[in-house]
Amino acid sequence: MPKCLNFIITDQFGQRYFATCLIITEEITTGLQNSFIPVYLPEEKLYIEKGICLIGKYPFFSNYKKFLKELYRIQVSFQIDRPLEVCVITKLLIYF
Repeated sequence: MPKCLNFIITDQFGQRYFATCLIITEEITTGLQNSFIPVYLPEEKLYIEKGICLIGKYPFFSNYKKFLKELYRIQVSFQIDRPLEVCVITKLLIYF
């Protein structure tokens, strides 16, 4: 189950930015396992935590959380084989 974390970033001019980060746990695919798992543990599954953040000028934390959870739900329910961050970047490039 994903976790959410809210935080505020302040830049050097005192401008505040409000952020929500969705933290998910994923199993590392076999291609990447060789980089992380020692040779003597080939059958072990390895999981990593990833975070995707949404940053805005307004403190809409609950809306940011809903948006990020919906992205995650879409990826899981449609069993998209690409990582969540690739899906987000692909959608953003289409709109801009």
